[in-house]
Amino acid sequence: MMDFFAQKNTPLESALEYVRNGIKVFPAHYIPADHGKGQISPLAAGGHNAATTNEEQICAWWTAFPDALIAVPTGTATGILAITTPKTTPLNTKTPAFSNFFSENCYIFQYPTGGEKPLCGDLDGGGKFRGEDGFIIVPPSSLTYKTAENSEVSACYSVIQDGELLGAPAELLEKIRIVATVEKAEKEIVVPSGMPEIFRGIEKKQEPEPEQEEEEEQENGLPELPLECLQPKLKNLVLGTAAALNVDPWVSFAAAIQCVSATIGASYMLDSMISAPAHLWLAIVGPSGSCKSALSRFFSKPIEEMQKLHDKMYINSMNEYKETMLIYEEEYKAWIKSGREGKKPTEPTKPAYKTYFVDDITPETLQVVLAENPGGVCWSPDELTKLLGSFGRYSKTGKGSNDPGKSALLSMYDGGSVRAKRMSRESVNADKCWISIYGTIQPEILCTAFCREDMFSGFLHRFSFIVLTEQTPVHEDFRPKLSGFVSQVESLISPLLCAHEIVAEQVATEEDKLVKNTEPRQISISREGEKLIRDYNQQIRMAAYNNKKIDDSRELGDPMTRANRLCGQLPRIVLILHCLECAENGTAPFPKISTETVSRAITIFKAMTRHGRKAWEMISGKTEEKQKKDDIFNLLTTVDPFVDKSNDMYQIDYNAIQNGKKHSELLREQIFSNGGTVPALTKALEKLGFSSWRTNKGKVMRIKSEEYNNNFKKVPVRTGGAAQIYKKNTDFINTKTEPENEDVF
Repeated sequence: MMDFFAQKNTPLESALEYVRNGIKVFPAHYIPADHGKGQISPLAAGGHNAATTNEEQICAWWTAFPDALIAVPTGTATGILAITTPKTTPLNTKTPAFSNFFSENCYIFQYPTGGEKPLCGDLDGGGKFRGEDGFIIVPPSSLTYKTAENSEVSACYSVIQDGELLGAPAELLEKIRIVATVEKAEKEIVVPSGMPEIFRGIEKKQEPEPEQEEEEEQENGLPELPLECLQPKLKNLVLGTAAALNVDPWVSFAAAIQCVSATIGASYMLDSMISAPAHLWLAIVGPSGSCKSALSRFFSKPIEEMQKLHDKMYINSMNEYKETMLIYEEEYKAWIKSGREGKKPTEPTKPAYKTYFVDDITPETLQVVLAENPGGVCWSPDELTKLLGSFGRYSKTGKGSNDPGKSALLSMYDGGSVRAKRMSRESVNADKCWISIYGTIQPEILCTAFCREDMFSGFLHRFSFIVLTEQTPVHEDFRPKLSGFVSQVESLISPLLCAHEIVAEQVATEEDKLVKNTEPRQISISREGEKLIRDYNQQIRMAAYNNKKIDDSRELGDPMTRANRLCGQLPRIVLILHCLECAENGTAPFPKISTETVSRAITIFKAMTRHGRKAWEMISGKTEEKQKKDDIFNLLTTVDPFVDKSNDMYQIDYNAIQNGKKHSELLREQIFSNGGTVPALTKALEKLGFSSWRTNKGKVMRIKSEEYNNNFKKVPVRTGGAAQIYKKNTDFINTKTEPENEDVF
């Protein structure tokens, strides 16, 4: 008889034992709650669907998370049906069983092979069953965590009895079948069409599907990170770190992009029809606490170690410089006293301070830093409001894109020169200066952070955006350590640092400049790759051209301006992805860029442009508040032809006849897609300020003329189709076929 449970010394050994017995496993962890039970959350991307018997993957998981809980999927994947009961009501069976952290006993049975497949649900008496699409934590998993009162709690999953799996008792299967039947029947309740209105309120409470579908459409409108475009090691690193903190994989990928910008920057350039560096302006749109800073610091650890080395070298160089300056000053005084006879002493050159990142810095200091770092730096504040605020964008008399600091920043995106004459200090003079920007901004701030001029100057459209989905990251007090990923990060970032240092050694200095910029190394691209970029950029421009003909509102700026900026971002994404792939494959300094790399970069770029479109809409004012105003205006536009304005008290007569139909019937047809009901129509009109009245002729809706006219003034007048959502009211809907990239604009 073969036992079911593995009993080894470490979680990794136990996980491997389960795998060798043919049982799929995956890692999970416990997230405590302030009150009541916490929750078990998978650490593997894909959750229980990621479970595997691949020993190499198991070793990778438990190396990254040494103390991870051992999770086993239930259902057809493993042939397991798990029944959980309170410890006070144990089952009388000899099938394998164990006790868990929640004071429960869990019994493991064979999954039924015939009939309906049990899913997951609750049983009477506090029991639960786990079948298809479920999972359980198995012994010898253990956990230790701190409570909200900072007291430490330890617990383990202990074996009660072991052996081979038995079939579930018939009475248990019947209970499960009854639960599943009731749940299925509740979902299939249909209220007859002839039922009185009072019961239709119940119908709406029982059937919230339309709202759920709308939310799903909004979430699906933002594409996920195309993981198939990442190399295996980078993919595992991105997924692993994101799963550990329960954040969107886009955040981990953005941290990797940041490291390329900081290390490679403009030291290497794409030698194509557009000479592009690895610098990118990237804004992560998400709430505070989205773990962006934590992941950014983690991915940047190798860079921080290199920075410490540069700091020591700089201190030593400055000490030598100061000693040399004292000697120079004495020699210079002696040369002056001698009547300038002989050769003039040579003034020593001040050492340049090498840095990769800057955070809280003024525009003036930034110019000095850029002059000393010809490959550019990454400006990475925790919140982009720091950066945006430094250019005076938040004052009532803000200068917008005309601000001198912002104008200088615009030129730095394309490697512009810096010329700063300072009376009290040494002047700054640099031919080419590059800068990356990376930071987080909250959605509610995004709408006001960029001014209107930014949409037309190109400042806004130089940014790439990633709009995060709503998730709850692991609280800082309970975040697992990412020590298992340190070696993976080092193997990814260290080659980039080495490639940068090769170019940095070529930096030369001259007397009249702080630092002389050096020419970057060029990376060529395959002909087929160039054609892919050229063709895709042509699609973007054609979509912008067609959009410009259709939409003259220009709420997001000129479509062609946006298209040109997007076309300039794509080569940068190509170079950044190429650098990451070469770092993983150990081929840095970098060879020619392949067509496959370009194709993968375009796929990622397409997803990023969709995120950018969402951010642009938020910035342009298409927020929930504005959408409500649009809906009110659309409703007013629909209702207005039915309003009797012959008196000071405007009214809508439900029973008035027009085209053979009552006004109430015509309004319901035009406002509601499903015809609606009279009470629903009344509620809609009440939102506009109407009140219900009963007269001898029937029901009417009345509103004061002044209030009605003010409602029209509260919302902006739309041109070009304000009420296009009401198709029966409009005859100006454009029916042209949209180009492939139309959604970008």
